[in-house]
Amino acid sequence: MSPGTWKSGGDVEVAENGAEAIEKVKQQEYELVLMDLHMPDMDGYEATSRIRNLGEEKYRLLPVIALSASAGHDYEKRMEDAGIDDFVSKPFNPTKLQGKIAYYTLSTSQKPKQDAESKNEAATVWQPKLHTADEPTFTLENFEELLADDEEDLEELARMTIHNFENYKREFQTALVSNDLKEYKASSHKIKTTVELLRAAKLQLAITKGIHFMEGDAEDQRLMKRISQEINHELNAVIHGLKEIQKSRWHRTGSRNTP
Repeated sequence: MSPGTWKSGGDVEVAENGAEAIEKVKQQEYELVLMDLHMPDMDGYEATSRIRNLGEEKYRLLPVIALSASAGHDYEKRMEDAGIDDFVSKPFNPTKLQGKIAYYTLSTSQKPKQDAESKNEAATVWQPKLHTADEPTFTLENFEELLADDEEDLEELARMTIHNFENYKREFQTALVSNDLKEYKASSHKIKTTVELLRAAKLQLAITKGIHFMEGDAEDQRLMKRISQEINHELNAVIHGLKEIQKSRWHRTGSRNTP
């Protein structure tokens, strides 16, 4: 499914169980998987874990959203261990589900560019655009265009971005401290399209600095700390800006339950 098709139903294929879901993913490329946690023979946790372990990078980065009426008290830990990206409880709120689908399939609008870049490993480091000191931290113009100015869906997408950017702060920090270039690049890849659509050039530059640092002199602890602080600062700037928009545009004074 893509941002342009999910509102009208999109192209959807159904798997009867976890084993069939794995086979479908192996046979065809999908933009997103909606994974029922309670399926016969093989549950959604195991199916997702097996997909993540198929070997190729595309399986590790494929967005998986879990669906369940009763996930259990330990579902967050089990989701994290299995590699599930997000969760929607059943019966689900259509707007919330649509917002999550839109968030995780935003890359569709740039797929031709990404397919060309994937042939070159160096493309993982995307080049930041030049910006001035007084340039806004980000803009919602691309989101508005993708969602055809649907305010309800736009609000949900903004909320999702806030939630995920909070998680990215932890991911980038952990990868930098542990000098885990693979995990850092994975987080960089996941956030890339959202950052570009937001035109958050300063955040883009900070993340790129981290890749260059880890590929070079990763033993400089002071530089590592400075880069980590810069990434956190820029992520917080976008988060703060989105929260201000929530208050002024949608009159939201507090965050709703997530996920």
